[in-house]
Amino acid sequence: MPFGETKALQPPASRHPIRGQRGSNLNALFCKAGRYVLGLRIADEGCLYGDLAITWIILAKWQEPRLSRLQAWIAGLVVTVLAVVLSFVWVDRPVAMFFYALFGRPDVLEVGTWGVFIPFVALAVVSLVVRRLAARPIATPDIVLALVGLSVAICEAIKSPLKFLFGRTWPLGLFRRHVYGFFPFHTGPQYAAFPSGHTAAVFTVLFVLWIWYPRFRPAYVAIAMVCAAVLVAASYHFVGDVIAGAFVGITAGMLAQGIWDMWRRRHPSSAWAQGDGM
Repeated sequence: MPFGETKALQPPASRHPIRGQRGSNLNALFCKAGRYVLGLRIADEGCLYGDLAITWIILAKWQEPRLSRLQAWIAGLVVTVLAVVLSFVWVDRPVAMFFYALFGRPDVLEVGTWGVFIPFVALAVVSLVVRRLAARPIATPDIVLALVGLSVAICEAIKSPLKFLFGRTWPLGLFRRHVYGFFPFHTGPQYAAFPSGHTAAVFTVLFVLWIWYPRFRPAYVAIAMVCAAVLVAASYHFVGDVIAGAFVGITAGMLAQGIWDMWRRRHPSSAWAQGDGM
């Protein structure tokens, strides 16, 4: 079992209808792409799932992986880079101009990234403290709350340096000053569009929930799609910003999950690793 022997404190196994059968055309395409990019022998059946339309979400979806986590991350990085480049050249500008002409830029969404990060972390910490004060048995909800707080913190640590590294301007720069592009190592709020911090925060939380509560995955997909669509349609981000933000969020979630797995293996007698209450 990929996450250990303690059933109550491990992510539930995925129940995919095609497991054990030959994959769908989409799955087969992903497998062929993985062979081409990484030069690996990947079976067509059961290696990837097609639950999400967003390509980079495949990082979350190996139940019994034939790829290591590092290889999975590299595959996702390659797909993300290609998607961002194609979006920058052909998609970002026309899509941004279309939605700006249609909706303008509503000020109601004018909330900084910390306005998204802080509520997630605060909710996780407060809920965890309340459960501990109530003397509830340590269980899956406690692990999930801890992982949400950890993944969001990691996400913020990754996101901020990347914004400085890439220095991309916002859609408003295109509309008002006709400035469009990446300006590496430029400081200032006008060069902080890439990657999207709001998308990263949402996706890292959804990643944790995706692993531990798989039965609600359709809801996670809907939330992810709405988040991405609103940010682009309201002219707060380019399509490429949202793609990169999703990858950053998933990366943070992977790191948080990996830290938890490593800690649990090193402390198998801990109540956090053995609790079975809910």
